[in-house]
Amino acid sequence: IVGLMPQKNNLIAEAYSSVNFLKQSLIMTVQERKGEIIWCQKSSGDCFWVDKLGIAFREAPFTEGSMFVRVDDSTDRILAISKAVLEKELIENFFAVKDFLSNLDIGSYNFNFSSPESQEIEAVLAEGPKIYFSLRFKPDEFLKPLLELKKNFSKIQYIDLRVKNRIYYK
Repeated sequence: IVGLMPQKNNLIAEAYSSVNFLKQSLIMTVQERKGEIIWCQKSSGDCFWVDKLGIAFREAPFTEGSMFVRVDDSTDRILAISKAVLEKELIENFFAVKDFLSNLDIGSYNFNFSSPESQEIEAVLAEGPKIYFSLRFKPDEFLKPLLELKKNFSKIQYIDLRVKNRIYYK
């Protein structure tokens, strides 16, 4: 018998139990949430660890530098522990953007998020242009062209990837 246990602890991602009546044993498997990013709300100064599902599960420090990716949220919404920071589809595309930037190998970066309605996010590179992404689709198609543009990052102010199949830059 295998069952999902009700979750009361925000640090637990999954908990399963199985019972073997013949061997008279109970096996419990618990998987902790893993902090993928730090999401900070500018208005309150609160920061939260967010897992791969987009759930804020623990308070986090405000960080600078390249150790952790941080999202600066300047919206007026209230973020809270055990709540999603974005809708499921948007968080999947956000992590696709994060993976995209890792594959681009551009050094450290953070994100600015200012409008849930626009479903867009801005990547602020430590060395290079700002890059604007739409969270309505995954950016995979832009990898090859951006690897070419990367040679000229020092001359570019911004790159706009908010329109599918189009790259705009200045």
